[in-house]
Amino acid sequence: MRVVPLSATQTKMEYDVFKRKTVSMERLKEYMEFYEQVEEEDYLLCVATQRNLNTGIYSRGVLHPSNEVLLYYQARVKEYVEEHLALEKRLGHEWNPATPRSQCEDKNPKGCGGESIDSVCTSLGPEMTW
Repeated sequence: MRVVPLSATQTKMEYDVFKRKTVSMERLKEYMEFYEQVEEEDYLLCVATQRNLNTGIYSRGVLHPSNEVLLYYQARVKEYVEEHLALEKRLGHEWNPATPRSQCEDKNPKGCGGESIDSVCTSLGPEMTW
């Protein structure tokens, strides 16, 4: 998709659609219908926002809690960060499960995933362990 500004109030949208050979035309049509729906919703939001900007009364609304992926994503990230912070408070130190033990055992074993929490990664299988 290309967004081509034509003027201060007009924009041209250009699309190139590609598909894998294994994707059926029916599946592509379903995807394109969904994409058109999203584009239409976005367009209507932009028109309403521009109308408010033009009158000087722009106001923002509340995102729909189940239909807005951004809101869902932000809520999940916040939840994970809060869980991780609670875990670090329980451990009494910072914990970075992404640090390989080989990079920190000789320096500082705390926070390297060497504690019992490492069992989470181990339980996921050998491909998930350091």
